[in-house]
Amino acid sequence: NMALYATKLSERKQLTYALKHNRSGYLQVVAGEVEVNHQHLNAGDAALFVDGEAIEITAIKAAEMLLFDLPPA
Repeated sequence: NMALYATKLSERKQLTYALKHNRSGYLQVVAGEVEVNHQHLNAGDAALFVDGEAIEITAIKAAEMLLFDLPPA
């Protein structure tokens, strides 16, 4: 089973999402500019997370993102 989350963050706002054990996450930045786990991402960029990793997002500029919480492959 997969879960899909859509979110908007205003400039300098933060969001943390903790994946459960044995789950993967895929974050797609739709618009704006963010820092995700100390990695700079712009609109069109994406990041993959594995096995219960925490996802810490800070909006550098107002941003829109999609987060896919995925079952094990």
